[in-house]
Amino acid sequence: MKLLMDKTIIITRGNNKRNIDIPLLIEEKYHALFIRTKYEPKIITDEEFARKEIEAGIARYVPESARAEYGNWRDYLPLVNFVTFSLDHEEEYIGCAHRHSPVMDHIISADYSSAGFIRHAVLPGRWNCVLNCHAVVTPEITYRLQVFGAEENEELHDYVQAF
Repeated sequence: MKLLMDKTIIITRGNNKRNIDIPLLIEEKYHALFIRTKYEPKIITDEEFARKEIEAGIARYVPESARAEYGNWRDYLPLVNFVTFSLDHEEEYIGCAHRHSPVMDHIISADYSSAGFIRHAVLPGRWNCVLNCHAVVTPEITYRLQVFGAEENEELHDYVQAF
């Protein structure tokens, strides 16, 4: 298995509700892609920070006349960062993992692809990894992206480096 990308991206609050494109040029055909993503922090553990953010969000998005219906700020815990992953090949959308887990593994191949992704041959060309920054609550999120190219008959789990 060949490591095609190992990248750490620092996501800031300026990226909130935006996409971050990460281009990947694949120069040869592979049997499969193995993609591992991880970001942290996921859960905001600083309760005072969470309180301020929740109260500011309610003040920003809820009309004053309706705020009493929103209950106590603690009703909205835990407060989390939320970043999802999607993938394109050339101009074709391959799919996305729109799930809350901060650590995910994805497989893309002509025979099998992970949930949320279509089956697709791993061909040479321009691929694009996209980080969808749905909620950047903390000042920074550290996001790690690894992409491996696998030959036929390679067991993916035997080669993937631990984060």
